[in-house]
Amino acid sequence: ENIQRQKEIIASIRKQPWRMKKKLKTLRVAQEYLNKYEGRLSKGKGYKETFTRAFKKIKRELSNFISIIIPWETRIKTIESYFGSVVASYFLFLRWLFWINIVLTIFTMAFVIIPELVAGYPYGAIPRKTVPKDELHRAAHIGTVWDFGGYLQYSVLFYGYYGNAKSIGSGYQLPLAYFLVGIITFVYSFAVILRQMAKNSRMSKMSTSDDQFQFCWKVFCGWDYLIGNSETADNKVAAITTGLREAILEEEEKNKDEQRYITISLRLLANVLVTILLAGSGYAIQLVVERSEQFEKMDPSKLSWWEQNEVSMVVSIITMVFPVFFDLIGEMEKYHPRVMLRWSLARVMVLNLGNLYTLMIALFKKVNNLADEARKAREALQALEAAAYNNTLVAQNATAASLIREAAGIKEQCWETIVGQEMFKLSVFDMIATVVTTFILEFLRGLFVRFANYCWCWDLETGFPGYAEFGVADNVLHLIYNQGMIWMGAFFAPSLPALNVLKLIGLMYLRSWAVMMCNIPHERVFRASRSNNFYLVLLLIMLFLSMLPTGYVMVSIEPSRNCGPFSGKERIFDIISDTVNEKFPPWMRSVMAYLSTAGVMIPLFMLLIMAIYYLQSLLKSYKEANNDLRIQLQYVRILYNTLNNTQVLNR
Repeated sequence: ENIQRQKEIIASIRKQPWRMKKKLKTLRVAQEYLNKYEGRLSKGKGYKETFTRAFKKIKRELSNFISIIIPWETRIKTIESYFGSVVASYFLFLRWLFWINIVLTIFTMAFVIIPELVAGYPYGAIPRKTVPKDELHRAAHIGTVWDFGGYLQYSVLFYGYYGNAKSIGSGYQLPLAYFLVGIITFVYSFAVILRQMAKNSRMSKMSTSDDQFQFCWKVFCGWDYLIGNSETADNKVAAITTGLREAILEEEEKNKDEQRYITISLRLLANVLVTILLAGSGYAIQLVVERSEQFEKMDPSKLSWWEQNEVSMVVSIITMVFPVFFDLIGEMEKYHPRVMLRWSLARVMVLNLGNLYTLMIALFKKVNNLADEARKAREALQALEAAAYNNTLVAQNATAASLIREAAGIKEQCWETIVGQEMFKLSVFDMIATVVTTFILEFLRGLFVRFANYCWCWDLETGFPGYAEFGVADNVLHLIYNQGMIWMGAFFAPSLPALNVLKLIGLMYLRSWAVMMCNIPHERVFRASRSNNFYLVLLLIMLFLSMLPTGYVMVSIEPSRNCGPFSGKERIFDIISDTVNEKFPPWMRSVMAYLSTAGVMIPLFMLLIMAIYYLQSLLKSYKEANNDLRIQLQYVRILYNTLNNTQVLNR
């Protein structure tokens, strides 16, 4: 114990408010004591300390090795050293989404795509897996491939390729697996996001805005030691200075009423303009989808490239251009920068959700029109065949019946594949638009500023247009929007997560190259830990809203009759009830039927509400206890400082 006490004295001697002479004397006495008695320790304890040091070294080396083999770890650390942790948070978020899509790809490949390729009917064996004869001549054309038609349309990429046989191979139930994988996609995503949010909450310090010693925290703990660039360091100094000024003048800013009515009028005008932009975005998407219905009835060879890809191009242009308008409108509102950032995030989020939902609603309207045409064709066919069988028509009408049957087969398109094709095209065009905008707005802009600055009328580097900054908020919301497209279209295109894996890899290299080559550090650097959970909340909202259209399709819309694993059923969800009736014993069906009654579901729902209320009350009590402990800690700090000052004065 004495030896350990002497070691503690040596470790803490620098922190003591003593004169240097006393420190040196105390240090010399402690070291003499250790030299005299530490050698008498038992060999077992010496071996234990040696093993502990070796284990720590091995653990450190293993951690360094793992950091090397983690994808893009070195690249992200390099960006972090030049631009701070806030810019690196985008790439960490991108890598996190990459791992999620890897798991989703494994699910779809292992349980849907590979079983269909191995045990299902091969290409050309049945009509749903064969390109129609009237489409063969252009099935391999570049325009058809660009639209994901032709051979791609009749492949494992899309819903319509999969068969509706109850079992394939050695009894593998592909329709049930397809349905369960679609459910697991959302369940797994929910679980991963909530787990990450809980992890971030545990790691945070749960600090509040009314903490004491605000200026000490800002001065002594506000520096980001990951910064390794002088320009970024200067910007960080400016950010800390600005934060101190804001803290000093915060109360005065609350009481300012100068030009209050003008500010309110500008904010109302800004919200009106944003509403007009959002409404115009929805109207434009709905209009181009309606135009696409007319184009599909025309000869594709007579359509221009824009007319063939109008829907995807308009959605991509709106997604890229409208956030710039929102930023310009936000400047007139005179909000605090943090408040303006939140408003910008909310507006871009509403824009992305509005675009996706408008597209899905327009596609569902298009699906209903196709279903009505197919239903009318089937009714006409049935009436004509019935008349032929009743010998009320001449023999030539049998030929007419076959022609109507063929026409009906053509009209009754696979609407699930159409939705999957639109999601595929939307994802591909989004990537193309990202590459083009990065090349023009960042690379060419940087070249122009760099080489034209010597012969220009003003300083292009410090003035307009200047070098581009990396917009963390816009880029993170772009990732959230992209992931929402994947969740919304994965049920209709099982290979969409695999495409997104390739897309995220491309985004990682594109964005990291653009940051290091074309961007400059931000004027104000913020710590990324303050926004991580906010981004996850937005991602969780996107996941929930992306799940609603798929859930609506599963329980409310009749699947296509001539394609897909659920053809022949009234609703996709019927696969569960059919499996229960066929595979489960009678007593288990009775139990499940009883559990699904209102007499069980309502009490269970009430129990969940009471559990949530109890946990909320428990959380509130924990927060109150945390506040009490914080107050006690403040008292202890004050008492400790008082005692230390008294001891120093007495000496």
